[in-house]
Amino acid sequence: MPPPLPAESDVESVAEPEGLTAQKLEALQAAQDDQESNEAAKDPEEDEEDDEDEELTYSFVVEKILKHGNDFVDNPQKEMRYLIKWKGYEHKKDLTWESEENLEGAREILEAYWAKIGGKPEPTHQKKKRGRQSTGSQVEPAKKQKRGRKSLPVPEPDATPEPPVGYADVNPDTWKPPAPNDNAWDPLVMNVDTIEKDNNGELWAYLVWNEKNDDGRFNRSKARLSTCRKACPQKMLTFYEKHV
Repeated sequence: MPPPLPAESDVESVAEPEGLTAQKLEALQAAQDDQESNEAAKDPEEDEEDDEDEELTYSFVVEKILKHGNDFVDNPQKEMRYLIKWKGYEHKKDLTWESEENLEGAREILEAYWAKIGGKPEPTHQKKKRGRQSTGSQVEPAKKQKRGRKSLPVPEPDATPEPPVGYADVNPDTWKPPAPNDNAWDPLVMNVDTIEKDNNGELWAYLVWNEKNDDGRFNRSKARLSTCRKACPQKMLTFYEKHV
């Protein structure tokens, strides 16, 4: 009868073949013990590395490039990136932005995209708004001057005014103008030459008449401004319009 096998063993019991000696059984048992020792002594981290190697066997394939851009918060260098649709991933959330460096394995698809959009896109930078150049000092706009009436030259009351040439006070021996009735002088007066103030502060109008004297010159006279406003208002109005 063959010797019995070890009482506790993780190996299934087998029938002893014919001709198997006790020495051979001991050698077989020793080999099994060595295998169990090696498995027990194996580093658990090596098993994890083997598992990681198996996980890294997955690969991602670029299906197409949708668009490009470089306006990202985490992209201060404005590097161009491309929105990628991955083969086998149909959800919008699976789209990712990738740099040109990350697309070396899909060079043909990248170059085909460039050809489609008319060439390789260049990084774009924000353009500065053009404005007026500062001169370093503020320049106030020129103020518009208001147009007003021209003031007539009025001599000081203390000054002695000199009457215009050709005018003389009316006396019995010289030509006298007609009576200063309402509007009576308008058709007879050529024009109002000027207006002056005398030493008493009274205003006088110097008139040029249509009638000529014996010397062939137009008669000239002066009258108070109040009289002229009554006798020749139109001529006074014309004078004011010319001097406003």
